[in-house]
Amino acid sequence: MTRTLVIGGGGPALPSDSDLDVFWAEACAAVPELGADHQVRSLGIDEETTGMILDFINAKTKIATFSLPWVMEAEGHPETKPGTPVILTGYDGAPRAVVRITDIRGTTFGEIGPAETGLDGPPVQDPEVWFRSIVTIGTDS
Repeated sequence: MTRTLVIGGGGPALPSDSDLDVFWAEACAAVPELGADHQVRSLGIDEETTGMILDFINAKTKIATFSLPWVMEAEGHPETKPGTPVILTGYDGAPRAVVRITDIRGTTFGEIGPAETGLDGPPVQDPEVWFRSIVTIGTDS
């Protein structure tokens, strides 16, 4: 079995191998076609946000996420491929859910619209949320 641990944001607790092993065994017993290889990821920047994200995923109101390829590469994360099962952990490091990557869509920020943002969680489904976060640095004199 190959396990790839992907923890982002610099704040979530690392999951214990034993907790991951038990969780993965239970998931594979319930869904045998998961296979052996998987990734482990933590989403969110703090406990509250991580909890909200996991709630949206479990309610199926968040069915996609965005990753920046250069960040993934710089942090040494493996390329994500369709079919990859991913254990999602809470901010406390405890395994909470398994999702499977079904599709990867490449886009640029300027091309993001409702078709993309509508797949993410309810607070960021409106494309205007994304565009309001743009900050212009510097002025012409």
